[in-house]
Amino acid sequence: MFTQKSLVKLTGLCLAIALIAAAITGCGTQKNTAGTSKTPETRTIVDHAGRTVTVPGEINKVFSTSPVGMILMYTLAPEKLIAWNFEIAPEYKKFILPQCHNLPDLGGWYANKSCNTEELLKIHPDVIISIGVLNES
Repeated sequence: MFTQKSLVKLTGLCLAIALIAAAITGCGTQKNTAGTSKTPETRTIVDHAGRTVTVPGEINKVFSTSPVGMILMYTLAPEKLIAWNFEIAPEYKKFILPQCHNLPDLGGWYANKSCNTEELLKIHPDVIISIGVLNES
């Protein structure tokens, strides 16, 4: 059975996944009154921590700071990934789309790695997603 703590974590993870899915897949085009497609320059969303965040209206380049977020992004929209935050072992590349094999490993903010922020800034992500523990401190 699930403990109350594990259910809270599972609920939080599900909400984070729903927010990311809405942010990424909700970045389609909108019709204006003339009938032509128009994407807004920016969108305002509320993240899982309750913060109001402005993101680009069209998101094409995404980086995640955690392996969980990176796997989620690979699952939802692999064509939008611009880098990994962990090294993909050669024996696992057979499970990864060929266009993602040579993405750079920039590290992340979790475990024993630190992100190479200089290299991250060079590739100009539209959004950087962080999926991790939320606490009040």
